[in-house]
Amino acid sequence: MKNWNVILVLVAILLSSCGSRTANEEDGIIEIDVTKGFPKKELILQEIFDVEYVALETSNEFLTQGKVMDVGRRYITVANQRDGELMIYDRSSGRGIAKFNHKGEGPNEYILPMNVFLDEESGELIVNDGPRETILIYDMEGNFKRSFKSKPGALLTNMFRYDKNFLICEDTYVPENPNASQNSFFLMSLADGAVTNIQIPYENRVSTMIVKQVGEFVYSSSPDNSLILPCEAGWLLMEPSSDTIYSYRNGGELLPVAARTPSVTTMEPPVFLFAGSQTGQYSFLQTVERSYDFEKREGMKTRDLVYDKQSGAINEVVVINRDFKDREENVYARAINPEISFCVPLDPPTLLEANKDGKLSGRLKEIADGLDEEDNPVIMIVKHK
Repeated sequence: MKNWNVILVLVAILLSSCGSRTANEEDGIIEIDVTKGFPKKELILQEIFDVEYVALETSNEFLTQGKVMDVGRRYITVANQRDGELMIYDRSSGRGIAKFNHKGEGPNEYILPMNVFLDEESGELIVNDGPRETILIYDMEGNFKRSFKSKPGALLTNMFRYDKNFLICEDTYVPENPNASQNSFFLMSLADGAVTNIQIPYENRVSTMIVKQVGEFVYSSSPDNSLILPCEAGWLLMEPSSDTIYSYRNGGELLPVAARTPSVTTMEPPVFLFAGSQTGQYSFLQTVERSYDFEKREGMKTRDLVYDKQSGAINEVVVINRDFKDREENVYARAINPEISFCVPLDPPTLLEANKDGKLSGRLKEIADGLDEEDNPVIMIVKHK
């Protein structure tokens, strides 16, 4: 496959808490047959998590329909990825605090901010420019501070703050990449970009991604799931080529948490098993079939599962938002940090229509009562109890 740089840029655009108890310690390793059917179960979001709604301020200066990149204790960071604009909002009030745009090809600029998070202690924004394999660091006003190259050849699709000195990073494996690493996870120094690989055992490499080239055009598709899940006690790592999900503790200890059958390497198309939100009682898991019809733009079929740590039961699950009648929530969305399971932007037109139909209640209804269709999104922040 030629044109790896084209693939990298297109993929970059497309991809653009564990409880104190861990399954391996007290419940045993979760074992799941990904071909088996399970009884259906409905859960209520608010009974499992604490839910917070933040209406982002709308003004001529702060307009966004962008992606929430990070939620800290004080600030929410949002990126309009395609045009390169980064915005910081106050979490308690939703008020716009700062914004800047350094999209470009200069040494202190980025082409595509694939990942962004704000270190509230230092006031530094850490930006992953995927197409140029570069990490850039700015202050909250957008003043450039420093930069370094990320792991050569890596398709760095997710990164989290590991500790004060390191990032923990996810490298999506693409067979067409001649420089592909044998490791999906690594630690990267915030001082100079030095890399320490995290080795997950597997026999044969399997990619989550489908890449198709038609003439000069390159198409790709991959599951939306993050392979890294931040947890209270460490991290869950989901190597697609392995039949085991591992817990990775700060200090380097790997412990098996869940095992799937049949082996992913024996299935065609492969069916992957990913972890979603984790609570003291529930472990949410999702299967994804690696198949995609590029003409119909459909595929990557999912199945949502939940493991009850108390009863040992496995069910297919639907999680309903009590504040928004009939709305099903995706508890498999990318986690933010050990405190916040996931967050979702709710667009005003959808909220206004639901409010008109009497589907909203509580704090969400209060916010919707004061919304206009042209307002910025309302951010739903789902937190661990």
